[in-house]
Amino acid sequence: MLTPLKTLEQKLELLITAVKQTRNENLVLRQDNYTLHLQNQQLLERMSQAQERLDLLLHSLEQRVDAPPSEGNN
Repeated sequence: MLTPLKTLEQKLELLITAVKQTRNENLVLRQDNYTLHLQNQQLLERMSQAQERLDLLLHSLEQRVDAPPSEGNN
């Protein structure tokens, strides 16, 4: 039969194990979060560059539409 002290020791060991596991899981989640943050930053940068290219393309197309027709394009 377990003594109250032995029971407490076992519960403490279980608690310590649970805390260690939780810490490890937290570390993994923090690493995943950081990786996602970096990927998000890269995606935002690519989106910004794509938007700049689209803006330039739109401006170029607007100039073509607004330009008077040339003699050779009748």
